[in-house]
Amino acid sequence: MEIVFSQHKPGSTKGLLVVKYQGERIHSDKLDIAGETGRTRLRKKLKAKCPTVSWETIEKLLLMEVDKCMLEQKQEDTGGHTECDVGHIVRPSLFHLRNI
Repeated sequence: MEIVFSQHKPGSTKGLLVVKYQGERIHSDKLDIAGETGRTRLRKKLKAKCPTVSWETIEKLLLMEVDKCMLEQKQEDTGGHTECDVGHIVRPSLFHLRNI
C-alpha cells in the first residue's frame, strides 16, 4: 500500500491524494487529509473498489502525511526557528507588585 499526496500549497493539508496498491493506482481524489469528513469519504470509496485494503494502514499513512504538512507549516511560520516569542503574551509591565 502506498499513498502519494501533492499539496496545493506548501504546508497545506489540502491537495491531490493518489492511492496505489501493488503498484496499481486504485484511487485518486482531491481532499483535505486532515478533515474527518474527507477521510470517511475516502474510506467508503476504497472499500467499494478494493475490499482487501486495510483501512488502518491507510489511516496511519494519511496521519503521517498530516504530521509532515503541519511540521512544514510550523517551520514556515517560524522561519525555521524553534524558539517561541512570548512577548505578545507576557507583559511584565502589566504585573503590579505591592511593596512589602
